[in-house]
Amino acid sequence: MLSVPAITNGPRTPAAITHGQTMTEYALIMAAIAIVAIVAYMTLGTTITALVNQVIACL
Repeated sequence: MLSVPAITNGPRTPAAITHGQTMTEYALIMAAIAIVAIVAYMTLGTTITALVNQVIACL
């Protein structure tokens, strides 16, 4: 027995598959950007802290 959604939804079109692929690619790009931003923040954060400490020591 066929279910109603199987009959009404029909086969997936290439446009729907491409749309899903594009969304996945955007998600991967955003994840990569987030990782780079976090690493840069962690690296620059320690550098900025060291500079602030040097300024405080000079005062």
